[in-house]
Amino acid sequence: MKITVITVCLNSRNTIEKTIKSVIKQVKQDWDLEYIVVDGGSTDGTMLIVQEYAPYIDQYVSEPDRGIFDAMNKGISMASGDVIAFLNSDDWYEENALNSVMAVFADSDCDCVCCDNYVIGKNGRREYFDASKFLIDDLYIQMIYYHSSIFGKKELFKKNENFDIRYKFAADYDWFLRSVKNGAKLQYIHQPVFTFCYGGVSSVNEIECAEEARKIALSRLPAGKEIYRDRINRKLCEIVLNILDPESFYSKLTEILEENRINILWGAGSRGTQWTSWFQKSGIKIEAVVDSNSSLWGRFIGTVPICSPEILDQISCNLIITPEKYVDEIKSAVSAGNSNINIFEWNELCKMLAMSAVDDLLA
Repeated sequence: MKITVITVCLNSRNTIEKTIKSVIKQVKQDWDLEYIVVDGGSTDGTMLIVQEYAPYIDQYVSEPDRGIFDAMNKGISMASGDVIAFLNSDDWYEENALNSVMAVFADSDCDCVCCDNYVIGKNGRREYFDASKFLIDDLYIQMIYYHSSIFGKKELFKKNENFDIRYKFAADYDWFLRSVKNGAKLQYIHQPVFTFCYGGVSSVNEIECAEEARKIALSRLPAGKEIYRDRINRKLCEIVLNILDPESFYSKLTEILEENRINILWGAGSRGTQWTSWFQKSGIKIEAVVDSNSSLWGRFIGTVPICSPEILDQISCNLIITPEKYVDEIKSAVSAGNSNINIFEWNELCKMLAMSAVDDLLA
């Protein structure tokens, strides 16, 4: 059995050598390796490095393309392997990673092998991405594997028409979702096969990628899965809110909250803690966090006190309700005790913030 590894690149002089070395150093056991490099017309000397390793590269080409997924499709058309894999030009394989993958293909009739990986984030820290935390149905909400940890048979790509280049950032998600919906047989191995470095096309353009993925998820949602629509939209909100810088968060939130009122959060759980942190980092003052759990009263989240809901009886405020459960009961109780409170549900507030950010970006 043969695996074709495809590296697509554009002006990757500073990183591609490590990528290439990680491929050609893979120790083969009862399988063959084909390595293809598809360059988009680099002008920074990338191809000089590629040519230096020409004896280890079966095919390479350097010419303009219509984006990363067009280059990937080009690589697929050049491939002669039974299995196809992609490794971007700023990532690298772990030692002997491909042996583990090819062993699974040899022992099963699966169409696709999926794995874990490492991630080097914006902060430079290397963390383990454990894909086992996801269920396969989570794929209807978001991409559950990193692209280079997915190894597919060439026939799977032919059957599902490769990558749709109408999508600039998330065509890999679209292809994988289509493949699973069309009955692709998956095998998962709980092992990191490569290291992903933050800085690729989709990671740099996170909001655009998230919005594109949301559209794909909604358009591919099968009958009987409509319950996931809200979770799909909330996933975009989560991504956007984590990306927004404090100045943007402050600007957008102050446009929504009613002016001249103090701000109070309901809920001292993980979401309430997260929102308190977002408010404080953005310079928006939080007077208190209220919670019905009396054992929390008198404690603090950062510098913000946790108080009894009774403090809401006599004040005028913006109240952001962060728990998902008992929202209607909380709203009813608060409104009955004080009609001079402007109530916001966290998920609706998330949507308004996120969609405002997306609209600004895509305008």
